[in-house]
Formats: sequence, structure tokens, C-alpha cells
Amino acid sequence: GHDADRLGHNVLAGLTYVLIIIAAVFQLIGGFYLLFPEVPIWEQYGVLIFGSQQSARYIHHLLMWLFMIFALIHVYLVIWNDIREPEGLVSAIFTGVKFHHKA
Repeated sequence: GHDADRLGHNVLAGLTYVLIIIAAVFQLIGGFYLLFPEVPIWEQYGVLIFGSQQSARYIHHLLMWLFMIFALIHVYLVIWNDIREPEGLVSAIFTGVKFHHKA
């Protein structure tokens, strides 16, 4: 059924944000590995996670597309949710207050 008492993000959105944060960590490590391959810490983690620099570059490129597509879908769904659902999610970005419209 519909989760009428829920205020805020649904489970799928929460899981998606966790996966995006994990992807961002890989993006960060890969980016530093590509930028500073001679620094021991980045070389160690880069080789451990990605193998070669070419693999790191490829994964870094794929994650860039993931983030761009995520941003487009995210903006679309936020606007769609604000139009369809009366919970003030977009307003909370500016005011810090979530609300339910009274029926």
C-alpha cells in the first residue's frame, strides 16, 4: 500500500543515495590515483581497487556518466514528486521544514 505516514525519502531513494555515496568514494580514489600515480597511498589503493591506470580511467569515466544521469533523473523526480505529493520536499530544501498538507 501507499506509505501515507512516511515523511521524506522512500526506501528506494535512500538505497540509491547510499550507492551514489559508495560510487563517489570510488570516483574520488580513482581520481587521485589518476592525478597522483606516484604517491604511494594512491598507487596502493589504486592498484588494489582498479588494477591498472587504464582500468581506473575507464571506471572513472563510467562513474562520471552515472553521476550525470543520476543528476538528471534526480531533478526530474524531485519536480515530479513536488507536483504529485503534498509533503513539501522541495520547500524543505529552502526552509528546512517538511510538512503534510491537511486533507
